[in-house]
Amino acid sequence: REQPPPLLPCGKWAEGRDKREEESMLHRRRRALELVLLILLANILSQGVSKKSKAKGKQINLACPGLSKRDHSDLEKLLLHASRLLNSDVAGAKSCLQVALQQAPNDMSRAQVLYNLAIVTRQAGDIQQALKYIESASSDAIEQWFQGALIRGVIQLESNHVQTSLYSFAVAKRLQPTSVAVYRNLAQAYYNLGEPLQAREVWEEGIVALLEQEECAEGFFNLGLLLREQGSHFRKQSEMNYKAAIRLDPTSSRYRYSYGNLLFDERRMDEAIAMFSSAIRIDPSLEDARNNLGNALRQSGWLREARKVFETGLQLSPTNCNLLLNLGQVFQDLGMLDETRRVADAAYKINPRIVEASILRGSVDYAKGFMREAIERYKEALKLDPTSQQTLLNLGNTYGDLYRQLEARVTNQNSEARKEMRELQNSCIQVYKKMLVLDPIDAQAFLNMVWAQKYACEWANWEENLRRIEEMARMQIKQGKPPSLKPFLALAFPISPTLYLDIARAHAQEEQKNTNPLRRILGALDHSHQLLKPAGKGKSSKLRIAYMSTDLGDHPVGHQAWFSLHDQKRFDVILLALSRNDGSEWWRKNSAMVPDGNFFELGKLGHEISCSDLTRKINKLGVHVLITLNGWTSGHQMDVLSLKPAPIQVEYMGSHDSTGATYIDLFVSDRVATPPEFYNHFTERILSTPDTFFMNEYKQSRAHVPDLADAVYSDVEKLRRDDDLSESYRNIDRTSHGLPSSGMILCNFNQLFKVDPSTFARWMRLLSAVPDAYLWLLRLPSTAEYNLRKEADVYGEQVASRILFSDRIDWSSHLVIKSLANLSLDNPVFNSHTSAV
Repeated sequence: REQPPPLLPCGKWAEGRDKREEESMLHRRRRALELVLLILLANILSQGVSKKSKAKGKQINLACPGLSKRDHSDLEKLLLHASRLLNSDVAGAKSCLQVALQQAPNDMSRAQVLYNLAIVTRQAGDIQQALKYIESASSDAIEQWFQGALIRGVIQLESNHVQTSLYSFAVAKRLQPTSVAVYRNLAQAYYNLGEPLQAREVWEEGIVALLEQEECAEGFFNLGLLLREQGSHFRKQSEMNYKAAIRLDPTSSRYRYSYGNLLFDERRMDEAIAMFSSAIRIDPSLEDARNNLGNALRQSGWLREARKVFETGLQLSPTNCNLLLNLGQVFQDLGMLDETRRVADAAYKINPRIVEASILRGSVDYAKGFMREAIERYKEALKLDPTSQQTLLNLGNTYGDLYRQLEARVTNQNSEARKEMRELQNSCIQVYKKMLVLDPIDAQAFLNMVWAQKYACEWANWEENLRRIEEMARMQIKQGKPPSLKPFLALAFPISPTLYLDIARAHAQEEQKNTNPLRRILGALDHSHQLLKPAGKGKSSKLRIAYMSTDLGDHPVGHQAWFSLHDQKRFDVILLALSRNDGSEWWRKNSAMVPDGNFFELGKLGHEISCSDLTRKINKLGVHVLITLNGWTSGHQMDVLSLKPAPIQVEYMGSHDSTGATYIDLFVSDRVATPPEFYNHFTERILSTPDTFFMNEYKQSRAHVPDLADAVYSDVEKLRRDDDLSESYRNIDRTSHGLPSSGMILCNFNQLFKVDPSTFARWMRLLSAVPDAYLWLLRLPSTAEYNLRKEADVYGEQVASRILFSDRIDWSSHLVIKSLANLSLDNPVFNSHTSAV
């Protein structure tokens, strides 16, 4: 019941590109404007060149296409003709300028021609040749000419001669201190050098210099961009600059788009949606704003509206892979996996080298349960980018899930299957180790690696790993982030109750924060539900109780099947199944335990039913008491619970410990499982039952099991003659199940990830102290057997040989056979819970 691997957050990926897109957009706009302005300037300057400079007897080896040979010696005509050819024949324009270079009468004229040659060559994409042209011009001439110094700096910057460009921009600034282009490029140079503070100072100075000009808005905008990038501490200052830029130029779609990204970063989704929408109204062709509008709508739970935005964008730009991939993510959220595959394939066809397309295709295979196909997709993505942490994370998680999926099948109890499972587990761990080589402080990779090792009882560096996990959790909480360690997995580690509660509380608060936009959309939910009216006179009113769970089929929770035990005169019971019919006897039994019309098969939350739709449904059903059976386990409904669809909300059966959620009112337990001295480690009020808090209907469906347990030690022969018992019950004895005929058998039938080094050491000491005692475990997982036997070897062969491992069998047979043990040993850190009942 681990959390599934995180799918590609395509919206986040696309949103993360906004800074680069803004820079690219500014660059394209600047290049186009400068090209026009600079060519025109060259034409004007050329008019000052004396026509007496014609020929001067120079040998002309080049030709200017479309210009007569007689005019090849006229510098002015050469420059004018080059400017006319620029849009239709770049090579021809370059030839004309090379001819003009031979006619230049002095350093200034030569500098002007070289300047234009650099511009044309830059436009053709040969930035290194453009650099050679501009740097071969006379420095004295360039440094007396603003446009020359500026374009020299721009080309140096684009050629990655950043340090050199600083001098050129400084010269341009001296010549024209009120040019917005100077401040823009100078700030960019410092930014490229990794000096954002210097870049900020440039724009702060630029704003002062540009105060009397329209371009002042550009200064505020760029300063806002830089401040935003420097982190959350500068967000307020960044916002002030964005607002100033928009006030000065309310018609700029770029300013509104970038400000929308700041609001998106702060999860102020309503404001971000409004800002992106206003940017699109100004410029409907602004694809990035449309893309991030869809992302913001998706984050707010408006999935259908997000879909419409992305589809509209694709009508305008059918080959925009960002829009395609994000539309695919929305389809995936809606559970429309075939549509997700369609758009992911379309993006892949447009550009097979987009890593995110392969990741999304893999995530579709994963969601459909095609683990092996998903692994191949992720491998494809890694060929494109071997350092992609997102791809590696998904690959490692999928290896692990396939491994656990195969382990869960009773049919896989053979040497060939176990070999494959060992290989999968090793591949899983190796992927996480590779992630840590690329990024040693990747908390998620480290945690996943330790968890994969713990799952198979591989305890190398256990104490050090545990210390690091606790440090990471505390650091992330201090930073205001939910820890990478999820509450359910935290139960498997021997951490303090205080730290566990901090972890659970941080995740509960994060769920609440994420649903804030939905809360505004849903509005006030009705909690004034009246008790259900009695069906006849003299009958009391009823409370409506709803249980919601992902585990109402073949699962330890589903096996309990207590729902029909409610007093139907006092309670109206509803079951909300957040999964699909698995065809098991328990699904059939549970669905029949409530009145007709009170069992709802809703499918997977977040895929087949949205958080907002489930919240509305619970509220409209008039539920008085909503009980979650998941807690923090996989498929949990904490997002729904944070919206408070029912007046009283209860955690039961799903968690061993507090959910950390203030929106859950009660936690059902008893004084043994939760002693009163631990109540202060819960955010919920404890509803303590008089006896055990576990409920089931075993007395009805498995009435023979308690009798069997007594018979094992008394009248076995009488039991075998009982016609009401199956063949497996009548033939029960130790030796037929590979157990010793005598001696004390200690058992633990939990998944072995619940075992930690200190618990196992305690068991080994028991075997050492009691020579005729045996420890009986399940191969769950089978890969743990090798590691546990290796740990036991430390205590000697006499002890290690008395550890017994059994293959897993069907549940009904397991109930019979487990009674052959004398004493059950539970785990002190992560208890057996429903598995022991």
